[in-house]
Amino acid sequence: MPFSYSADLRQKVLNAIDKGMRPSEASRVFQLSRNTIHLWRQQFEDKGTLVPEPPQKPARSRAAISDEEFTAFVECHRDWTLKEFAVQFGVAFQTISKYLKRLGYTRKKNLWLRGAR
Repeated sequence: MPFSYSADLRQKVLNAIDKGMRPSEASRVFQLSRNTIHLWRQQFEDKGTLVPEPPQKPARSRAAISDEEFTAFVECHRDWTLKEFAVQFGVAFQTISKYLKRLGYTRKKNLWLRGAR
């Protein structure tokens, strides 16, 4: 799991650079990537603070439709693909897959007849 460096360390690194240390040298001394130092500098210039931002959870998308309505829709459109359902409801196809699984639907199996290929 990723972690945030303390505001104290961030301030030490930027102070060292302000006193004349090159970012590549600060990268070696503090064992940080140059990109991290650049991002901290940008954050300080943009927001005026070096306090780490709290991690944000990604937004979850859900279809705004009841289980009964969705089940009826699926029964009417049994030949549709997950992608077609996703476009219809404006969500990712993985969301449709999870929703169908939760409702007890299974994916179609490819049935081969013996000897026919």
